[in-house]
Amino acid sequence: MYLYGRVRPALAVVFFAALAACGGGGGGGGGTGGPPPPGPTPTPVPTATPPAPGYVAPSGGVTQLGPVATNQFASSMLNASTDGTFVVQSTDTPAEPASGTALTEYDVTASETAGGQVPGAINRVTATARVASARAPMAIESRAAALPYRPRLDPRTGALNRRYASLSHSRVTLGRRIESVRTAQSFSVGSHRTFHVVQGTITGVGGTCNAPKIQAGSDCYIDVPATVQAVSSHAYVWVEDAVTSDASFSFSAADWNATGAAFDTDYARETVAFGPAFFTPNAQYQQCDTSGNAIPKPPAPGYQPTVDLTGSDPHISMLITNALNGTGEGGYFDFRNDLNDQELNCAIKAAHAPSNQLPMFVMGTDKYSGTADEGYWRTIDMPRTLPHEFQHYLHALSKILIPELKNNQQGYFDDSFVDEGCSELAEDLVLGSGVNSPQSVDTRINAWEYLFQPGNFSIPSFTGYDADPLSTSQTPPYGFFHNTAGSYGGAYLLARYMYDRFGGDAAMHRLYADLSPGSSSQANVHPIVAEAGNGETWAQLDADFAAALAARNVASTDPRFTFGSNVLLNGVTTVTFPGGTTWNERFNGPRSPEDLTSSTPETLSRIKLTPGGTAHAKLISGATLFFNSAPSGGSLVELNSTSAPGGSVAGALVQGAYNDNGACIGPPSSCT
Repeated sequence: MYLYGRVRPALAVVFFAALAACGGGGGGGGGTGGPPPPGPTPTPVPTATPPAPGYVAPSGGVTQLGPVATNQFASSMLNASTDGTFVVQSTDTPAEPASGTALTEYDVTASETAGGQVPGAINRVTATARVASARAPMAIESRAAALPYRPRLDPRTGALNRRYASLSHSRVTLGRRIESVRTAQSFSVGSHRTFHVVQGTITGVGGTCNAPKIQAGSDCYIDVPATVQAVSSHAYVWVEDAVTSDASFSFSAADWNATGAAFDTDYARETVAFGPAFFTPNAQYQQCDTSGNAIPKPPAPGYQPTVDLTGSDPHISMLITNALNGTGEGGYFDFRNDLNDQELNCAIKAAHAPSNQLPMFVMGTDKYSGTADEGYWRTIDMPRTLPHEFQHYLHALSKILIPELKNNQQGYFDDSFVDEGCSELAEDLVLGSGVNSPQSVDTRINAWEYLFQPGNFSIPSFTGYDADPLSTSQTPPYGFFHNTAGSYGGAYLLARYMYDRFGGDAAMHRLYADLSPGSSSQANVHPIVAEAGNGETWAQLDADFAAALAARNVASTDPRFTFGSNVLLNGVTTVTFPGGTTWNERFNGPRSPEDLTSSTPETLSRIKLTPGGTAHAKLISGATLFFNSAPSGGSLVELNSTSAPGGSVAGALVQGAYNDNGACIGPPSSCT
């Protein structure tokens, strides 16, 4: 079986002081979206003598292009259009690489002719701008200190950090269940025990486990004494003793009772949306000694009781601890806690952090910026962490434990982009009401981070070119990393799109039910295809999704190219934080690639297509570039990618009137 840890992010987003700067599916052909906005009668460009293979005459708000063997495709702006986005998409599905491992990059050239040109009469004037897609290291200015939406990591860090630990990829042998003894445990307020909190692998903590951390194989963990402070219908709220004894945290019984009540709400919504929280096994896993040797099954002595997941005690334990402070983790779910140590011995065959042997997850609570901030934790931090981590628990149950211990099927963990996207979506489903409807604050900010520089993030591989999320430097190095805000934002937007388009909860049930095996070299996109349930390929779905982002819920009414939940893609919203602080977020869909040849973000510029202009860019494997084209009716937009394998690049031309007025996030005075 597969063992993993999933964590909730500590949120911090990269701050640009001058952020208000302006800002293919399979089968080719010209799929149409909704009509362009009212205006003069659209006049398509004549199609005589196409300039390159793959030319498609425009026929509405969205024209899908390619892929074609030559990686050359083109279309034309309509006279009625005042805005356009040229979508250039890699159809690759790379697997998630080791952190820091570079993904393949392809050279692409996009161009736009002067207005009124016909395909057979191109007179291209080249005004080249070199785009390195954020390759040049840049000095970033952290906005953590100014953020009312405070991060839970070192405030000098300008990036989100979430640990993803793939602990093992070996499946233990299924054994038939023989009157297994289960550790059914019931707790009450005042119950006390010690939890083992994993703080990362050796490499994740700098190569050593300094006291009071304990080293076990490649794990570092810390022992945390905790006491049950509240019990609700479905929650045991454990709180680290060091937190309850420290008055400077400013927590009270009201906070712990609110946590239990919030989880009961989460439980009711998420078990309907995703899957069951408990089940009755028909089998059990083999148990092994510390050397990985099998222990004879009962009634022979030596078998440990297995974790009770039957629901005889219908509570999930959640540990609230300060042990994650400074790690960048806001919380995590660790699948190992659903197994006992001897089951883990079979799978890991090496020393490992001990299991807590409870259905549970962990939530962090920090002294933000060195001061108590109970209001922020209670109204924002805790409510967003609960649904996120609980989805990971439900996902593991439905993808591994229920298939293997109940249905005698091989289980498979989903790739990060699927599982993390579902957890981000869970926040929406639970918190999507009131001022943030239908999105949580968390998902909206992560979505903004992806849309601000989408070309830097390969969604299938859950990897992006960004600042090192583990760095505490004010000028962190750039490279290919997981666990950044943009990766979570891209995964979220895909999950949101699929949920909206393909039936809501029913779509999630199809995703959870899919047990298609993955590949070591390619991302496992089978669950997304199963979620759609309509026979479309991943390439078709991904192309539709990219076009929907570009259309911004403005340029098309075609359900293929819209977000049915009115997710904010175009416009300004105000978010109010504890204490009355307000922030504006201005969205304008996915932005053009960046020119980061300068050393500071204040001079950052966006590469836009202009009449008679050509732009060169790097297309990361599995990523999508969105070139904002100039409002030049009748101009021709064209792509040529000679370095990519034939047929591995597709795109779309999205046009209409959606106002290219830049993107911004910050105080209202700087973002209106």
